Amino acid sequence: MPVSIAVLGDRNPEYLTHRELDATLALMPADVDARWLPTREAASAAGADGLWVVPGTPYQDDAAVLEAIRAARTEGMPILGTCGGFQYMPCRVRPQRGRA
Repeated sequence: MPVSIAVLGDRNPEYLTHRELDATLALMPADVDARWLPTREAASAAGADGLWVVPGTPYQDDAAVLEAIRAARTEGMPILGTCGGFQYMPCRVRPQRGRA
């Protein structure tokens, strides 16, 4: 059974990093199913085995990205953030006082 990775971000082929991510995804082993997931569909990341929050901020749906990060963290899902995706992590790993 393949491992699934939700690659969370709003793919834009004008961004060099997104073209490079496409090339990286094409090199994934056959037992890894890693595919783009638009931020407006971030809730469906819950069905994946791992979450990769990729560059390209600001996202079309920041709130959905932050919720996906929170859900992955609280459910123990492996999570990786690169560039802007990494910068969003502290917003859910150590939220502001009085916020979830």
